[in-house]
Amino acid sequence: EVDATSRTRPAPTYGFGTSVGGSFKIGNRLRIFLEANVAMLTIRPDETEFTSYSLSAADDNGNIIFEEDLETASYFRTHINFVTELTEESNNSLYNTVDFEQAEDRLALKANLNQAGVVAGITFDLGRK
Repeated sequence: EVDATSRTRPAPTYGFGTSVGGSFKIGNRLRIFLEANVAMLTIRPDETEFTSYSLSAADDNGNIIFEEDLETASYFRTHINFVTELTEESNNSLYNTVDFEQAEDRLALKANLNQAGVVAGITFDLGRK
């Protein structure tokens, strides 16, 4: 059984946004407007630190055979660095023997947040002409 709470900090984010629009006079005091916009943003995590952590394992009879908490767990189990590529230098068991005194390196997954929209409306001028 695992019970854990973590805090993840994001890496610096980059994005792009633009819009184009125009308005058209359709009367003395009436105009219509139209605007199209697009925004693109990519987010990825930088590192995670567990603020609470407990792990216990039991055999088939319910006897606890292993217990670990935040105080007894290795740094490797309670800290994660997210990287863009796993290499031979990465602290990850897929590539080499891990150093339990260092944070685990994991491949960062990106989240792309994109939007596109259109705004249209009518304006009425209340001023004197």
